[in-house]
Amino acid sequence: MKKILLIFVAIALVMGTFSCKKPAQKLIGTWGRNVNNIDYVITFSDGGTYTATAGNDSWSDTYSVSGSQITIHSGDCYSDGSYGFSVKGKTLNFATISDGCEGRNEVISGDWSKK
Repeated sequence: MKKILLIFVAIALVMGTFSCKKPAQKLIGTWGRNVNNIDYVITFSDGGTYTATAGNDSWSDTYSVSGSQITIHSGDCYSDGSYGFSVKGKTLNFATISDGCEGRNEVISGDWSKK
């Protein structure tokens, strides 16, 4: 009986190890939020690109991740923006580290919902 229990515990530990996503993998997918009555949607792809929409406008660019920090490259701004991020369930939260683009900072910082 102890052997069977140990086997189940070992299997559970191995499955848990392989099912844990790295922070960057948790970003992959489509997220949305509303800021000042405008719906924003951003889709992060596995290859380091993103597409975003705000109303009828859309754009795409690249991003990079190091640990739990994301750098959004350019977009509609002339400089990159860096944010800390965390994913809990279906909520993605961005916290500004540095971003000289006020408009982008206002939109990105805060909670996003998984679509």
